[in-house]
Amino acid sequence: MGRYRIISAAALSIAMIGACGACGGTHDAANPPATSSPTSSSAETTTPNADDGYHVLPDYQVKRLQDELRNFPVGGTMIESAGPAPSYLDVNGAHVMQTMQNETKLDFRADKSYTLIAMCTGEGGANVEWRFGVQLSRRHLDCRPYSDTRYMNAGIADMGVTGIGADTSVVTITPENGTKAEIAYRIDESDAPAPIVADGITVRDQ
Repeated sequence: MGRYRIISAAALSIAMIGACGACGGTHDAANPPATSSPTSSSAETTTPNADDGYHVLPDYQVKRLQDELRNFPVGGTMIESAGPAPSYLDVNGAHVMQTMQNETKLDFRADKSYTLIAMCTGEGGANVEWRFGVQLSRRHLDCRPYSDTRYMNAGIADMGVTGIGADTSVVTITPENGTKAEIAYRIDESDAPAPIVADGITVRDQ
């Protein structure tokens, strides 16, 4: 499988992490592997899982996000998931924002549809960028504060592609400054809609 790590959103964090490493204050548990599809030929991600990693929200909220991501009603088969991951790490008393990034090399077929679901629980927001082959899509993801009365607790960004063949998918999620949240995403594969024939010309139903 791929190599997994966390990438800081600011170059300053490299120096800060180095200084903190000497004092023994870093969180080694912040780098557990992300979940990825067994069909992926290779993947590289910055996103830790919710098991024993460092988080900025209480465990019950992290687990709630994990459950909502797993149970989100998407018509298809989940081929990749990552997170929940914190929007920042505490490094020497400072909040260092974290960029989540996952590159997956796989045979994404033109006769299939692919859906990216990104979720965020907490305060603030993030920018989601999905590069699927030659296509680039962007969405803003608003985080939602925890509530025990809502069925779907997390804020959601829903993105999809149909009828595009590709061999690489790159998901990048960048939290906005000041965001205190947990972020996760999944990619699902499903059958593409049947082509529509109009005036003798075959087109795809988007």
